[in-house]
Amino acid sequence: MNRIEQGQKTHADIIESARALFALHGYANTSTSDLLDTVSLSKGAFYHHFRSKEDLALAILEQARREYQQQLFDFVRERTEPDQQFQTLIQRVIELNTSGKWTNCLLILRLSNETTTTQSRLKTALAEILKWLISQWQTAAQTAQAAGKINKQSDAATIAQLTQAAIFGAILTAEQDEELCPLPKVLNTLLQNLTL
Repeated sequence: MNRIEQGQKTHADIIESARALFALHGYANTSTSDLLDTVSLSKGAFYHHFRSKEDLALAILEQARREYQQQLFDFVRERTEPDQQFQTLIQRVIELNTSGKWTNCLLILRLSNETTTTQSRLKTALAEILKWLISQWQTAAQTAQAAGKINKQSDAATIAQLTQAAIFGAILTAEQDEELCPLPKVLNTLLQNLTL
């Protein structure tokens, strides 16, 4: 492996390790030392790749957004007829979040919770990704309405907000006790109440 490839691998390893730590412990409870220990790096090597912990968190959010696009929204749109996309998106969210490999929802929840009282680039980036997620759900709701799968009198923006809130609410509650609010049950009930 040449030097450029090694640098790219180290960069990716830092992002993956930090993503797991941030999702598990949160941003504030993950120190730079924790990150360095996890990827066996010196402080200098870390700062060669990222100027700060916040820059690292921003890079993680950008990767999470790409993964939402590729593994959720594009994945479903490329494989499903328009009239089935909203339902399939819900099933895909369940599949991803119960796989044990998808931490993006929990990561965004943890980071959002920690930045509610601060003004930072991280808070701005989180607000942007949440708005983007809701816009993706709104597009899916509008497509389902056009196909006659969701009542056209329901506001697509409200459906999108409700869907995103149900996903994050179920995940957050399940962190305390999975039986209190199982994601599949919550989302399937939402789907039953939305679809015609």
